[in-house]
Amino acid sequence: MVQLDALRGKWVLLYFFPKAGTTGCTTQACAVRDLDTLTDLRVFGASPDHPDSLEVFRQAFRLGFSLLSDPALELARRYRVVDGILTARIERTTFLIDPAGVVARVARRVDPERQAEQIQRWLEQR
Repeated sequence: MVQLDALRGKWVLLYFFPKAGTTGCTTQACAVRDLDTLTDLRVFGASPDHPDSLEVFRQAFRLGFSLLSDPALELARRYRVVDGILTARIERTTFLIDPAGVVARVARRVDPERQAEQIQRWLEQR
């Protein structure tokens, strides 16, 4: 279990993705992984996938950060990243949360190909 309160005092990057192992989600995760400016951030990816699937994905692509399983979409609903009424889908969204626990930046409908440059700009501006 990860609680934002326990991360106070640290910058947090939290990104949501729909399904581990798909092309877009792999591109997005690897873009985050390859950023060399993440040393002072706690990074978390979140999806509705089962924890075992997320661990296989994390290991297969050597992701050096935690992946959070949110099968009931509780976290996704809290961050308002659930799209669709009848069929709930995760909207690919990234949050930068400051050390006080306040959302400093939000990127909605993230383009996996441009994820890294967007995060890089945010980090340069903080």
